[in-house]
Amino acid sequence: MGCHYRSNPAHFCDHHVDAQVARLAKREPADPAGTAALAAEIDREITDQAPWVPLFTPRLADLTSARVGNYQYNNGFNVLLDQLWVR
Repeated sequence: MGCHYRSNPAHFCDHHVDAQVARLAKREPADPAGTAALAAEIDREITDQAPWVPLFTPRLADLTSARVGNYQYNNGFNVLLDQLWVR
């Protein structure tokens, strides 16, 4: 989620939740089991606010020539042009 998350169709923004998610992201790698309660609390807070959630994940098709190789995209937003090659 996040107030600055690019794909946020619900325009959900809660700075308190963002701060909790940042804290969770920082603590979780060192103590996954110990952060389960915080993750559950964040989940309940978001659920209680009931933001709109899409029922599908939009996908766009990129068509390339058979001569193009090593086609990649990053996060579904950007084609990695520096990785392409053309025969």
